[in-house]
Amino acid sequence: KANPALPARPVCMKDELHHKKVIALEKQQQLALDKQRNIAFGDYFKNTYVPHQECKGKSSLPRELSLFKNHLKPVIGNYQFDEIRPLHLEKIKKNMKSAEQSPASIKYALALFRQIWNQALIDDVTSLANPSTKVKPPKINNARERFLTLEEEKLLLADLELRSPITHDMAVM
Repeated sequence: KANPALPARPVCMKDELHHKKVIALEKQQQLALDKQRNIAFGDYFKNTYVPHQECKGKSSLPRELSLFKNHLKPVIGNYQFDEIRPLHLEKIKKNMKSAEQSPASIKYALALFRQIWNQALIDDVTSLANPSTKVKPPKINNARERFLTLEEEKLLLADLELRSPITHDMAVM
């Protein structure tokens, strides 16, 4: 009886040749996959992501190119996918904040990173989880403070006086 713990051995010469071909093909596929996975983040962006977005006719591409060039590339452009950590994304956030970029721009840069990573997952460049899931995006406060002009104030008070004298008096106070 054959030992089930050992791999099956070829029985005849034909099986042996087939077995060798299969092993050679598996090695070739693994080498191709390793070569594909050893690509730098910046090279993937330039050679794969951008052409893919151009084919889609994406109108936001100039903004994405600018964000990548100015903020993502200096920090992670030369790293391979398996070397990128959440700490690198925190550094991008810090650098953008130091450059007085708005929270919306920082959030956009993190979203761009997430898109690139997700496309790399689809293209089988990486199988690792997206590190951006461990990074909190900045909070965006779109509230703005605005004051009434003198004309607007006069119109408001005149309208309030007609509608409700008590509300008018409270507004004046």
